[in-house]
Amino acid sequence: MHETQPTDRRRSERVPLVRRGKLRAPGWVRFAPFQTSDISHCGVLLCISSEHALKSGDVIELAIAFGDEPILASDQTVRATVRRITPINHTTQGIGLEFHDEGALPFLPIVTRPAHPS
Repeated sequence: MHETQPTDRRRSERVPLVRRGKLRAPGWVRFAPFQTSDISHCGVLLCISSEHALKSGDVIELAIAFGDEPILASDQTVRATVRRITPINHTTQGIGLEFHDEGALPFLPIVTRPAHPS
């Protein structure tokens, strides 16, 4: 029997990157802290407390700290859609987000190549 390999649907290369950040979903009064796991031009995988209820399809705003300065300004946030939620343990979940504007974060000399060259 012939098995097919799963297709990687990512449009951009992922880069392991651990940074702190904050996000807020509709209806949330406050931002919730998170930590990134990896990032690309198209999205980010982050870890956040399981107490923050998110669902696939939620549109959130987030900001990622790329330096030592705290994230305070609202103009530092970008919009993204929740694409995947994976429980990590009983207190933490992994959230896969797709940015609304590809390359919206100002960090991107670190990610430059597409995942599948044309």
